[in-house]
Order: sequence, then structure tokens, then C-alpha cells
Amino acid sequence: MADVEIYGMEGDDEAAAAVGRHWWVFALTGLGVLIFGILVLALPRTLLVIAVVVGLGMIFFGILEVVHGFVMRSLPMWWLYSLRGAVSTVFGIVLVAWPDRTAEVIAVLVGIYLILAGLFQFLMVLAVPDADDRGLYILLAIIAVILGIFVLRDPDRSLRIVALIVGAWFVFFGMLEIVSAFGIRALGRESSDSSPDGT
Repeated sequence: MADVEIYGMEGDDEAAAAVGRHWWVFALTGLGVLIFGILVLALPRTLLVIAVVVGLGMIFFGILEVVHGFVMRSLPMWWLYSLRGAVSTVFGIVLVAWPDRTAEVIAVLVGIYLILAGLFQFLMVLAVPDADDRGLYILLAIIAVILGIFVLRDPDRSLRIVALIVGAWFVFFGMLEIVSAFGIRALGRESSDSSPDGT
């Protein structure tokens, strides 16, 4: 979730300008997650490739989510971003470093991760009930939870389906984050221009 209005900052020029200066963090997150999603969809769906690429994607996303938390620390429930980042990083490290992983283990980890990601997203939306784009983020949260349950119900399902689910979710989230980043940039510039000292 990366639109300044979603964070309840519309009308708060100082806060919006401060976050607007860090728009590139959100854009970088979106671009990175998008690239990892495309890689998951495009690369050979072997056990090692899926574990490493998905794991690296989770680590990348997790680290930048922790950064998001510090960027947004003046806002309510900012700690949710850092917590989601920490969880994502841990899941990613497990996927990359666990030498004895199996297809079933990967599926279970991915399923749990998607459910947790959806729940975190839903809590973030609830924190700002008047958000303009809350419907899109609620939809993203619901999709993540449903996909996670789908994976957990049959962890023996083929790696192809698991990779397709994770890749598609990464691509969707990455595109949404990139669009929101440019919204942050524009609103941040507006707020800077309208502030009393022009900064």
C-alpha cells in the first residue's frame, strides 16, 4: 500500500511532502517485486529455481518493507510495514537456505506467507477507513488469503501451479506499487509547493 492518501495524509502537507521525498523506495519495491514475479513465471519451474527465486523475491520485498516502516513512522500503525517486512525476509531466507526442502515444504511456506501477507494488507487498510483506493488493496488482501488457502489445501500440487500463483501475485502487487509510487511523488511535490516555506 503506497498511496499517500491511503495513509490518511491528504491535507497534511508536511507529512505528505516528507513521504513524497521517498517515493523512489516504493517504486523500487514495485519494480523489484514485478521483476521477481516475471522471473518466477518465465524460468524453468524446478524445485531449486522456484525456491531460490521466490525466496530472493521475499527477502528483497521484506527489506524494503522494513524501510517503508521507517519512512512512514509518523503515521498510525507504521510498525505493520516493518513487521510484514521482517516476516517476508524470514520466509525468504528459509526458502533460500534450507537445503533439504521438498516441493511440499515450499508449497506450505508459500501458502502460509500468502495468508499472512493478505492479513497484514487487510489490517493496513482498516487503519485508514477513508482511503480512496482501499477497495483495490482489500481485493489484493482477499486474493492473497484465498491463494494461500488454495495452496495449503493441497501442498502436493505441482510446482507449476504454485509458481504461477506466486508469480502472478508478485506481478500484480509490483504493478500496483509502481503506480502508487508515482502518486506519492506527485502529491509530495504538491504539498511541498503549498507549504509556507515552499519546501
